[in-house]
Amino acid sequence: MKRFLGLTYVLLCGLAGVYAQNPPTPTNLVGQSLPGNHPEVSLTWQVPVGPWSFKIYRSHADSSHFELEGWSHSPSYRDHEVLLAHTYYYYVTSANDSTHAESPRSNIAQVTVSTSRPHGYINGTITADVGTQPIANVRIRVFRLSLEPYWSAPTETNPSGQYQVEVDTGTYFVKAEPPMNSPYGAEWYDDAPTPSSATPVRVNEGLSVMANFGLARTSPTILAYVHGVVRSSTGAPLAGASVVFMRTMQEMNFLAATTGLPPGLGAEARIIPGLGYARGVVWYDQTNGFGEYYAHVPVGSSYIAAAATNGYLPEYFNNNSDPTQADIITVRDDTSGIDFSLAPHASTGNSVR
Repeated sequence: MKRFLGLTYVLLCGLAGVYAQNPPTPTNLVGQSLPGNHPEVSLTWQVPVGPWSFKIYRSHADSSHFELEGWSHSPSYRDHEVLLAHTYYYYVTSANDSTHAESPRSNIAQVTVSTSRPHGYINGTITADVGTQPIANVRIRVFRLSLEPYWSAPTETNPSGQYQVEVDTGTYFVKAEPPMNSPYGAEWYDDAPTPSSATPVRVNEGLSVMANFGLARTSPTILAYVHGVVRSSTGAPLAGASVVFMRTMQEMNFLAATTGLPPGLGAEARIIPGLGYARGVVWYDQTNGFGEYYAHVPVGSSYIAAAATNGYLPEYFNNNSDPTQADIITVRDDTSGIDFSLAPHASTGNSVR
């Protein structure tokens, strides 16, 4: 028993001596710039196993003005506070938390933060889906599969229908947008009408991936009539009232995201009497002498509708004053019953006797 206690005492004293000694100097410090939308520097080093923590020192632009950058409990560290195209210098020390002893510094690692990510190419040819007629001036847009936004310079097909886009490595959706007034419709790769059904394209460093399109001719727009009546809250028909059908906010957001252009402008931006400035206007007119209107709009689309006239509060269907709360009207065929009941402005002050 005495021999056992004596041996234990010797071991404890030995361990205490090891822990009390100066921490070892880290070696083989290596720094690497990690490309990305949020650049960072990765540091790794070697050190014997022990009860050490590590202090990371950094100097910006030269190797003479080091300041403490951070701490680590493992032989690695990520510095997120760096700028593109800037050079940084690092060294690392080991520290004993119980004695506060600190080792000599490691070697110095120099890192210049990369200005670009590894890149590859998306290329292809765009033709009509019937025959091999190339389609020129088709705009090519790419969207990163992940949630992070991605921007690329505008690219259009040449007279032979060919294009090439240089992008960062990653996975993308690709969209082909024919020029305005083209007989062909836009399409997502591969033969998809929407991004939800599109085929993703994987781009690897230094390589090209092919994404060809065969665009179909668009069908003639089919229109339907939407009928309704605009009345006062007392039930009297209101002649000459403004009625407008507009794109939904969901569609406007979708168009902004998928075309890169502000939607609802140009011919779709109008001043509506009694309502004011409106974007995304698909149809506008005024009611007849019986308070009726007949809107002529494309089928297969969804709209919000509003009515307004002088002396009355404007209303969005169905009985809403806020366009964000308006009912969405999906038109698949001729439709009726989209009626409005407008309340008078308080200032009109109908007297009560």
